[in-house]
Amino acid sequence: MANIKKNLLKYTIELLIVAFGVVLGFAITDFRNNRTEKNKITKSLSLIKKELTDNKARVESVRDYHEKLDSSIAVFLDSKDSNFLNESFFGEGNGFGQIPNWTGPGIPSIEDYAFETARSSQLLVKYDLETS
Repeated sequence: MANIKKNLLKYTIELLIVAFGVVLGFAITDFRNNRTEKNKITKSLSLIKKELTDNKARVESVRDYHEKLDSSIAVFLDSKDSNFLNESFFGEGNGFGQIPNWTGPGIPSIEDYAFETARSSQLLVKYDLETS
């Protein structure tokens, strides 16, 4: 009987040690996964912020051109008589080239790669935008 109690105590202690090891392993894995996810979110947010800053700079870089073009179009239209609207704007010798300062539409390229990557990887769902 004493031998059975001794073996039972021995196996119970071994079971507790193994259970503790398994629980500790799960806790460490969970901690690592949370830390990795948090790092991904932080990196993703910084890339999105950089992307927004770059896009803002691109838009601002063409703003002056569009303001100058707005003035040029106003001057151009003021210099034309009412028959101008009846003529073909795209005919021979006509077109946008008649407008002073015209060099093209001046549309900036806006990028959203970082945002789309965060969205497709489901990181956007995990953002805490209140504290970011």
